[in-house]
Amino acid sequence: MSVQNKITTKLTNKKSNWQTKAEWREINKSWLRHSRQIALKIAKTLKAQGLSQKQLAERLQVSPQQVSKILKGTENMTLETIAKIESALDISLIGEALYVEADTKKWAGQVLNEEGESYE
Repeated sequence: MSVQNKITTKLTNKKSNWQTKAEWREINKSWLRHSRQIALKIAKTLKAQGLSQKQLAERLQVSPQQVSKILKGTENMTLETIAKIESALDISLIGEALYVEADTKKWAGQVLNEEGESYE
């Protein structure tokens, strides 16, 4: 069998899963967008603080592979994981806008009293 035939045989027997991956990305695009933004902020912070992925992994008590997954921007992190990263790097990843809005006593267009109950 010629090299060309071997290559053709290999290529025709291997199924591509690009469509499945594209469909998955479309279904999950909302949280993936947030995950990418978080990953970018973590990467910028690591660079600014002169830290390696390995050092962050040590601070988080996780494997360097887990940090690598997070920095790819496709990891669906729990709030617990996000809070640990915020603490380890002394940054805010998701809390700023939430806290600013809560401080103004407005939530989804409703004015809130001190106990957080709606006046409306």
